[in-house]
Amino acid sequence: MLETVTQEHADASARILAEIASGLKVVGPDTVGRGETMVIRFSHFQHDGFLNPLLSSFSSLPLANIDATLPEIPHLRQTTPEKLLELAGGWAALDDVEAIRSRKAATVYDPKRSKEEQPFRIMISANDSVETQIVAALSTVASLLGRQNLIRADQLDVTSLTDETNRLDLTSHRGVKDANRAFGWKFVADQLRQQSIAQGTFLNISYSGPAYSAKEIAERAPLMRYIYNSRPEVRSAVDRVVAAMATNFRVTGSAAVEVMQRASETVERTLIRKYLAHFMRDLFVCGNGILDYGDNPLTDIRLVRPEDLLGLTPEGAPIVIDGDGSKTLPKAMHLSGSDQIGSPLGVSYLEPFLEIVSERSMWIEILLTGRVWAIRNGVPGIPEVRRAIDLYPEIAIERLSHLRGRLVEVLGTVSDTFADPPKDLYFPGQAMMSPAVKRIQLAGDGAR
Repeated sequence: MLETVTQEHADASARILAEIASGLKVVGPDTVGRGETMVIRFSHFQHDGFLNPLLSSFSSLPLANIDATLPEIPHLRQTTPEKLLELAGGWAALDDVEAIRSRKAATVYDPKRSKEEQPFRIMISANDSVETQIVAALSTVASLLGRQNLIRADQLDVTSLTDETNRLDLTSHRGVKDANRAFGWKFVADQLRQQSIAQGTFLNISYSGPAYSAKEIAERAPLMRYIYNSRPEVRSAVDRVVAAMATNFRVTGSAAVEVMQRASETVERTLIRKYLAHFMRDLFVCGNGILDYGDNPLTDIRLVRPEDLLGLTPEGAPIVIDGDGSKTLPKAMHLSGSDQIGSPLGVSYLEPFLEIVSERSMWIEILLTGRVWAIRNGVPGIPEVRRAIDLYPEIAIERLSHLRGRLVEVLGTVSDTFADPPKDLYFPGQAMMSPAVKRIQLAGDGAR
């Protein structure tokens, strides 16, 4: 793994992914109406050692609606949050069940519902070698095609969902790696292209660098804050790293002792360590941190919302929203989270958790629905309904267990080397981030 991505390596990485995308693309006038088309973008991310160094790729789901109203589920809203929490059996927190009862959520699309303006992104680690990136890109497409084929052919047994998908991912990766070593990536891409044609899953695929525009980064920030707020493991990892960076801030130099002492006192009076903690947390969670010192740091220092960032001047000064226009902050500091190729704006380090968190929400809802129906309706006389009530909670628990393990796997253990953060790391009342959505859910046909 490369600690620093050089321009030469970035250019080579972008070039090979663009070539692979061209070799995989199956879309045109002759495919219209013949099957389903998935709009896919290859893009790069950099995890810079914060996440598991072995994370070579992940799927980034497109945002459908930041404030969707979901269809009502019989009996769910009529059941108290306390009862739902009891029925969840430790798999959900009170905030989870209250959000599910509210029927409000930010929604994201799965690959089948991707569009030109809302593509399904396959994010590839720019920190890896080009060869590793080739295998990661092709094996992700192979796994995606395999899953779509299972679903379309109605071959997926929900009782063995985790085993089936794990097996598919493993065989896809091994198959692609072996074929690439023996015949080269062009052969593998052509095989996948022919497979997509045969099963009627057409790929409108291309490479995009950068992955996200300033507008898209801003739109996704409330979702990233929700991931931070709702997942204790993620929040602990971020806070540990933030604390190490912010609390170790020291005034150093060769000036007279009196001058250095006065400078240190100024740091304490301005609460700069707390400002730095919020600044660092913003860049980890939202992708960009902005701290404006103004003309007088003693009185003018302030944090700028990451969503207000439009770009940077050639000198690196942030350009931010100002009413209906924009303004430059010449005395502001900007740092990015996960660097993008082709853009000075960063992306959240928490993007890999979006798919995990949205699927988790879905399975908690399935778990609660099955258990609520069981206690509300008694034992139904229709065998299919009785089987669903008995079966789906068990499947939900299996999936939730799998997702919990997946989250820990993606997070890795790097942050464990840092000490626990102090309780007063952030300003009073701001331990959780806002504005944030209350829930993230896969978009269904009934959402509006």
